[in-house]
Amino acid sequence: MMNQIQHMRRKSTATSLMATALGGAFLLGGCSDPEPPPPPPKPKPVADTRPKAKSPEELKQQLGIDARIHMDELTAPNEESIRAAGLLLANAMLKLDGSLAAQLSGTDEAMAAMLANPGFIEAVSQVDRIDLEFGRVLGDDAMLVIWEFSEHLEAQMWSVAGPVSAGEAPSFWPGYVSDVLPNSSVDVTAESAWSWTDGAQVAFIATPGMPDMISQLGEEPFQDWTAMVEAWEETAKMVDQDVAIIDAYADEAGDEDERPSGSGFGRPSGGSIGGGVRPR
Repeated sequence: MMNQIQHMRRKSTATSLMATALGGAFLLGGCSDPEPPPPPPKPKPVADTRPKAKSPEELKQQLGIDARIHMDELTAPNEESIRAAGLLLANAMLKLDGSLAAQLSGTDEAMAAMLANPGFIEAVSQVDRIDLEFGRVLGDDAMLVIWEFSEHLEAQMWSVAGPVSAGEAPSFWPGYVSDVLPNSSVDVTAESAWSWTDGAQVAFIATPGMPDMISQLGEEPFQDWTAMVEAWEETAKMVDQDVAIIDAYADEAGDEDERPSGSGFGRPSGGSIGGGVRPR
């Protein structure tokens, strides 16, 4: 009997110790922090369904642009219509295509006069390269055209108007105002404007320059051109100075009818082979 009692005590003690151990385990488990929930799934990137603009080189191949014309990929606008229009304008001037050049510009008469100028015709026959870069002059988007010849360079600047959709064009063009030439109008209508394959219309507006404008440009040509225009506007406000500016490409003693023929460079847009620029 004593042996049985001792056996029962030992069993009871063992059972008690086991219960205590299990109870401690439950208590410990109850005090532990819950596992953090899994992080939410990352949202899937939204696919950009907008068509990507073709590179200048792709557009050159598509449009049959002269190999001497180069557009800076880094400054080229995202809008394919402006890229295409810029390449076509340079190509039209180089090829003396007056119809297309006039359609792309807001200065029909001046463009026609430049392309018909004997000096300009002779000059473009000697062009080695044309570079197109984009930036801003005052509040206008602008395209800088650098004409490279064997021994010198020439510069033109164009304000970029558009792109504007065909639906907005009838009201856009009559009300268009360039920040560079706020008092001027453009020879563009919804019916006459050049348009790209998506219907977007673009035009280039002549920006004033000075004779030998290339010598006025440094590392920041758009800033330099802006400074020149601002200085020009201030000078024009001075008494008796506006005539000298308006007739910038006249000879010193001549009048309207005695202007040298020059090359015609810059008359619509600001270059200077033998002539300056006449702001409108």
